[in-house]
Amino acid sequence: MKKVTLKHLVCSIMLLGSISASAQHITEGAKLTGEFPSSNPVENVSKLVDNNLSTKFCIRNVSAMWFKYELAAPVMVTKYTISSANDMPDRDPKAWILQGSNDELKWKDLDVKKEEKFSSRRVTNTYEFPNTVAYKFYRLNVTESNGASFLQFSEWNLIK
Repeated sequence: MKKVTLKHLVCSIMLLGSISASAQHITEGAKLTGEFPSSNPVENVSKLVDNNLSTKFCIRNVSAMWFKYELAAPVMVTKYTISSANDMPDRDPKAWILQGSNDELKWKDLDVKKEEKFSSRRVTNTYEFPNTVAYKFYRLNVTESNGASFLQFSEWNLIK
């Protein structure tokens, strides 16, 4: 359940360089947007793309929200990663839908997770799914945390 006292705000960053040395990551030149800004500037949405498992995105009083990549051009994604943060497993994302769109009006569900767990702190889980369409927008719609009224994780990357 979303519990937010602020009006709907959007926090976004432009990624200027590659997130990872891996040629598979497709986020170079992408714009990452979060539905709500974190009240803590050192735990904002930019931490999801800094390629550092020691940092994290964390937001209070929100257990569900979306994160969206806008790519420079459509790309067919078939894999993504999510990394857990340093503490508090009950803040981890538990359920989400990965979606793709080319117009931001119609979203196609690409991957649905309902009972996800991370084996430990600062660990990266990789998720693969079938996809034959190149999308310009990819949205991670986190629908539930692991029980807390917070949401946190360390990294989110798309892979073709």
